[in-house]
Amino acid sequence: MTTDSPLSGRHCPRISLSSGQAGIFQEELTLLRGTDYSGRVVLRGSGSAAPIQVRLVWGEGPQGAQTVTISSLTESFTAYPLAFRAGADTENGRLEIVAHLGKRENRRIEVQANCVFKDQNAFSTGDETPFVMVILTENGTEDVKFTSMNNLAKKYTIRVRQAR
Repeated sequence: MTTDSPLSGRHCPRISLSSGQAGIFQEELTLLRGTDYSGRVVLRGSGSAAPIQVRLVWGEGPQGAQTVTISSLTESFTAYPLAFRAGADTENGRLEIVAHLGKRENRRIEVQANCVFKDQNAFSTGDETPFVMVILTENGTEDVKFTSMNNLAKKYTIRVRQAR
């Protein structure tokens, strides 16, 4: 746990990652074809942390998911609205949040990212991922994926911050 600048509360979980992709995902979501699902993601980070992808997955391959891309970030927490329409019925849908964290500087930096999954009324489902520590090497890019662990998740908030 860390107490370093959490978005809310006094502390937040922390996971270290040296390279590659990391995250937490939610499987077994019941999705209905043609049903709209909405949410928001709250992000903070340098421009090099973008883009962030949020996916609603109901099948295999590119035709089995819809992706919303957040193309730029700000240094202060900002909410970005999201909207999806399920392309098929399934009882094993997934909500994924993938951060392609990268930078164009010739120095190493560390950032942290986490996700809070919420119900249809924007209340926490109790499914909050730990902060994932991502080390970005010189001119490096890393993916971070979050997936909800329960089927109550309809909305979510992603937080990205520079580690101190």
